[in-house]
Amino acid sequence: MGSGGTGSPAASATTAPMTTATPKPKPKPTGAPAITMVECQTLMTLAEANQIISPPSPATTLQAVSSDTVGVCNYLTASKVLVLKILTETYTGPVPIPQTTLEGMLAQLVQSPNLTINSATTVSGVGDQAVYLAVSFAGTGSSVDAHVFYTIYGKVIVGCVTYRLNGVGQSGTQGQLQQCAEQVISRL
Repeated sequence: MGSGGTGSPAASATTAPMTTATPKPKPKPTGAPAITMVECQTLMTLAEANQIISPPSPATTLQAVSSDTVGVCNYLTASKVLVLKILTETYTGPVPIPQTTLEGMLAQLVQSPNLTINSATTVSGVGDQAVYLAVSFAGTGSSVDAHVFYTIYGKVIVGCVTYRLNGVGQSGTQGQLQQCAEQVISRL
């Protein structure tokens, strides 16, 4: 008799079906956070900014700037060159922003002397509404090449920005700046 059993069937235990609690989605923010050094580090650390943007010279300094309307986290190299700028601002307008309003804003930008919109791309799947802009400006004695990814999430506008001023600075790609925005809104 191979198994040493008594020949009677084994008793079977009945268990209640497993239920797993579905986590409630985190509510969307109702306003921009107060920007402090701690908040900037919560949104994105220096190491994360360097990993996402991959600058030739890494950011070594984090600077928090806050006003009544906007908060800014600046990620700077040792020589104070901007690697990444994160902006947060409370937004009270409609979501999504109507297409006609967006077109009007772009038309105003186009009317700005010496400003060229190199790219304006609507991006889906990031926040409630998102757009990537690449613009350049040439004025008296200076030139700026800026790359901006803006998203509205709840009642907050988040902007991830890189720029080169007179050839100095960082030009982030749409993918890099989108990754920045996705991380920031996940931590609001």
